[in-house]
This record gives sequence, C-alpha cells and structure tokens, in this order.
Amino acid sequence: MKKLITLLMILVLLLPAAVLADLPDISGLTDEELLHLDWQIQAILYEHQLEDGVLVPQGTYVAGADIPAGEYRADAVSDVGGSVTVYKDYDSYQKGGLNYLEEFLLGEMWGTLTFRLKIEEGNVLVIRSNSLRLYFYHGLMDFQEGKKQ
Repeated sequence: MKKLITLLMILVLLLPAAVLADLPDISGLTDEELLHLDWQIQAILYEHQLEDGVLVPQGTYVAGADIPAGEYRADAVSDVGGSVTVYKDYDSYQKGGLNYLEEFLLGEMWGTLTFRLKIEEGNVLVIRSNSLRLYFYHGLMDFQEGKKQ
C-alpha cells in the first residue's frame, strides 16, 4: 500500500508534464506491474539527482534491480529507531545472522540519523522500522552541518 501511495505521489509530481505528453493509462495494471513501474520511476528520479532526495520506505531491495547501485548519503526519516543492513547477495540475506557487510542502527539512542551508504550491484538492502531519504553521495561536503542537499 505504501508503494502505491509513493507511486501516486510521484505521478502527482509529474502531472505538469502531462500537459506536454499523454500519460499511459495504468488503471488496468496488476499490483506487481504497478510496483515494477514505481521502481522504474524511482530509478529515473535517482538518476535526475533530485534536490529533495528520494524516499525509500522500509523493505528489502536488490541493488541493480530494485534500486540503483551507488554511493548515497542516507538520512533516517524519523528518529524512532530501526536498522539498515547491507548483504553481499541474496544468499547471504537468506542465511541471516551475521552474514551482512554493514549494519546501521538508526535513531537518537544510537546516534545515527545520517550516514554514508554504499551498495553494489547484487547487494541486498534491508530497511527495518524506518524509511530513508537517499541523496547521491558527493563527498564529505554532504555531511557538513546545515548543508541542504
């Protein structure tokens, strides 16, 4: 449901472009097709490096398939906690336990609200109990206090 809401929000943002081009009718698409379309739109938005970043809700994502591989500045959307885990591949993710490459514990209690996130093709990104806003990583300047990406 959250992904469908995200898709609808993206479509509302793209509505001015509808004046210039006809939008396809997506009302007959299945949930799976809508989710796939949502991630295609998200990938395009990543590539455009939107100033406001891209919101990625909690879930499991494969780099290169669901989300573009790359380096990001990641901001936790809220300070309520949660975690972000990066696994080498889907097999490592399936095994669970300590088979991860990196893990970030989010929230004020852990002191982590903004961090550098690097995901390579095939890595599995798991976001639990929070959402992230991702920005393309431009170096240490991204972490200067008060700098708006």
